[in-house]
Amino acid sequence: MELICEKYKVMMTEAEAECAHLVEHCKFRSACIINFMTRERAREARRGPEPTENPDGSESPK
Repeated sequence: MELICEKYKVMMTEAEAECAHLVEHCKFRSACIINFMTRERAREARRGPEPTENPDGSESPK
């Protein structure tokens, strides 16, 4: 899926979608899927990897 930054009119794919101007004011930010994806990826990176499940059904220690 192709995404477009409404402020700078830059096109990018879903895989490379990252807001390069997070500290600048943007009137489109509240409805911006690129901004949402950037923040979601950062949140996931802070959380770390999800625990994996062992074949016997128990969770692996963190």
